[in-house]
Amino acid sequence: MSSRRFPRTASGLHRLEKALDELLAAHELPGRDDVVWLR
Repeated sequence: MSSRRFPRTASGLHRLEKALDELLAAHELPGRDDVVWLR
């Protein structure tokens, strides 16, 4: 799995939002102290 950077720009925040939506839609919720790699 490769890491992805999300710059602090409007487009970077949009990409981060999309990655989080995909994570939640797949029901891949992290534990309290887990690290999550967004794809």
